[in-house]
Amino acid sequence: MTAPAHLYITPAYLNPAQADKDKAQLQQDSLWAYDQAWLGPDLWVEDPRHQLLDWATNNKSLVNMEANLVMSFKGQLFLEAYRLLTARWELPRIPEFEAWVKNVYRPGAEAIYPRYSNWGAWGLLGCTLSDIILKWDRSSNIFRFNQLISKATDDHGALWIEEGRTNSGIWYSYFTIAPILRVAQLLPVDKYMLYDPLCWLWQYVVNPQSWPYKPKTGIWGFIQNIFKPHASQLELPRKDDWPANLYYVAGLIFDRVDWRTWGQPPPYKGTNIFRHG
Repeated sequence: MTAPAHLYITPAYLNPAQADKDKAQLQQDSLWAYDQAWLGPDLWVEDPRHQLLDWATNNKSLVNMEANLVMSFKGQLFLEAYRLLTARWELPRIPEFEAWVKNVYRPGAEAIYPRYSNWGAWGLLGCTLSDIILKWDRSSNIFRFNQLISKATDDHGALWIEEGRTNSGIWYSYFTIAPILRVAQLLPVDKYMLYDPLCWLWQYVVNPQSWPYKPKTGIWGFIQNIFKPHASQLELPRKDDWPANLYYVAGLIFDRVDWRTWGQPPPYKGTNIFRHG
């Protein structure tokens, strides 16, 4: 199956089943490309460049904002795969893929870049990866890293925007911190700006029932769910998935054994970031 020429993603909370269908090929292709690239040419089941070229030659646009977000966080594995292929394994660069990054992927990431929620975090990672691949100046991304953390967190490191997602807030907080931590690995920034947010979230990882941000009830709950969609029940951390992947990497960076050993070690099959630690 070839990549869609014009990718449209149904907003997840409007129609979850259709959203999953819309994302399915992107999810499958990006995971496959990245996992194969991680293994390296000697262990390939199939050359991951096939997926990169398929999307590069067939996908011409991202149709809506949901597509911009989904491509930023799922499609970033295409860019991570490309970096492995050209940097770690020293394979030839692919001009068609770099043109797609410039003309399709990066504009989608740039469209969500200005936000201070999880959207902005993934937009920042998408633009950072794009600029590394395209060899563009990355000083604006360094500035944005500092700005995003400063405005998205309070004095205690709490992600005040993601708190509003109530039952889904632990997950959304993870979903915001993870791409910013990846940016901190890629750019010369102060990683310790993320230490307080990681500590704030950690208390709810080890004791999720203490999460205090509950959804409203009645008509106010209905209205709240329109503007801040959330799950009907508290979404709980998983030791074989999120946020084990995040805290494994953060534990290595900040020398926190409790973070690194909380969940199972990598690889993490269900995640779109830090899959292999």
